[in-house]
Amino acid sequence: MLSTPYQGNAFPPGLDGESVSGPITVTPEALTFVARAHAVTMPLDGLIVTAGGFNDQLLIFRHPSLPGWTVSSPDRALLDDPTLLARPAIASQAGRIKHAARGFLIKILGLAALLIAALVGLTALKEPLVTATARQIPLEWEERIGAIALQQWHQSSTFCTEPRLLAPLTPLLATLAETSPGQGPPFTIHLLKDPRINAFALPGGPIVITTGLVLAVSSGPELAGVVAHEMAHITLRHATRQLITKAGLGLMLQVILGDSSPLATVVTENAAFFWTLKNSRNYERQADNQAWDTLIRARIDPRGMIDFFSFLLQTEGKAEAGETTEQALNFFSTHPLTSERIAALKSRLRDQDEPGGYIDPGLDLGALQADIRLWLAAETTAAQPLRPVAARPARQ
Repeated sequence: MLSTPYQGNAFPPGLDGESVSGPITVTPEALTFVARAHAVTMPLDGLIVTAGGFNDQLLIFRHPSLPGWTVSSPDRALLDDPTLLARPAIASQAGRIKHAARGFLIKILGLAALLIAALVGLTALKEPLVTATARQIPLEWEERIGAIALQQWHQSSTFCTEPRLLAPLTPLLATLAETSPGQGPPFTIHLLKDPRINAFALPGGPIVITTGLVLAVSSGPELAGVVAHEMAHITLRHATRQLITKAGLGLMLQVILGDSSPLATVVTENAAFFWTLKNSRNYERQADNQAWDTLIRARIDPRGMIDFFSFLLQTEGKAEAGETTEQALNFFSTHPLTSERIAALKSRLRDQDEPGGYIDPGLDLGALQADIRLWLAAETTAAQPLRPVAARPARQ
């Protein structure tokens, strides 16, 4: 006995991808599609049923014995067809499709609630919405976003590619990556020719530190603290979350619905966004705490973070007194630093077990700084000469 015909489409072999429309009927033995001169009968034994098309709105039917044929239907009533459901294998596949559809509906309803709340001004829900959107972005998309931004940065700035300068940084990065929480991306480190003290974290793994920063630190643990802090920004997806905020609710909706491609366009048009990005104080506190944990697990003295941040805060105080501190102030423009953050780290230091057992991060900082100065001296001087950064005495 034939079932009620369902709306159907198919891609018959030999039509070079052209689709044809026609009815789908179901019998106890087979699913049949007929359109003009094209017809196919797929046995119910071994029939494969999946969801596909935009947001999985189509039902797709295939059979291993008919590799050239794909039959589809937008009619979800097929999932309740009693003849199909009489076959346990097909009933199981239909159940999985229904379950996935219910999950999608719940996601849409939740998103709608969040969007409505945001639109009526409940800004407290903004960050949860941004976080939910960021979770929908595959890691490979973040890697592509970071690669695009880094490539554009290379076109307008000078990066050091000397192996003798980058090689000392690689073991430090590897040590920290091994103890960084979460399943993060493959981290890479890049040295930017810039006398200002700063560091940047791009989505997908690239960490950019300036020559000014490397010349300003006074110990290996200080530099390790900065790198661990930027790694935390990446694993916590802070830059991606701020990019989503900049792009607006429309892009959030597209991403949550499964389309991350608009982000690539946003990055291409706004690559400078990442190196002028100012992290919120909340993001900075999150990165501080995760960096501290990373250093402890790596057995690198976390007091280096306190020392370096204290140095920067003292430098900021000198700026308020009218002294020239352009290099350090550049760090504050992207990393809001407060005495409360330093106090929080000191509190963690007091609360942890007796400090000790730390290992040397394996970085000959003095040699690296000397090599950087030689490299800078050999570089062609720009129209405005680089301002030298005075070395700091090491912490006793």
